[in-house]
Amino acid sequence: MTHQAERLLLRIGATGGLPEVLRELGFNPAQLIAQAGFDPKIFSSPDNRLSLTARGQLLERCASMTGCPHLGLLVGRLAGLESLGLVGLLAKHAPDVGTALRQLCRYFHLHAEGVAPHLSVDGGRAVFSYQILDHAVPGSEQTGDGAVAAILNILQELCGPDFKPSEALFAHARPENAVPYQRLLRVHLEFDCS
Repeated sequence: MTHQAERLLLRIGATGGLPEVLRELGFNPAQLIAQAGFDPKIFSSPDNRLSLTARGQLLERCASMTGCPHLGLLVGRLAGLESLGLVGLLAKHAPDVGTALRQLCRYFHLHAEGVAPHLSVDGGRAVFSYQILDHAVPGSEQTGDGAVAAILNILQELCGPDFKPSEALFAHARPENAVPYQRLLRVHLEFDCS
């Protein structure tokens, strides 16, 4: 992990569902977050910031302590345009979906440094992706899982509740139990993707 990742900051907004997920799993969120080495007050405002490294460590530690290997996916399912603050508001009020996604790509650095959403369109197929720029950042699997769930929510907000992606791609290996992924995302899943 580079020292740069420790200086890159992000808004806690898109990770703001962590306390709710911990409660759903039967844990005291403040207590578990503190045991993970973090101040639970970080979740008092979606505009509070922490480093990319710290967010990854928090998700990784909470996943380990709860025994929930798909914790990031559960946190991501609670994120959407609103959790992205001003960047999400800009996308929400774009004149069309393509403009909204391009604006997310262009201005996402205002929400989170060290990560990059990307939109590619080829014919009738569009791919919207999320990349952590430093592969050595801890918790990248948890973060990536959360990003995929959040992207699905964002696309449904922009396209309408009937929107159905053709597939969801993950950079990490297929988990031992992919059922939670299938149950939550309800699309074709691919793992070990570039």
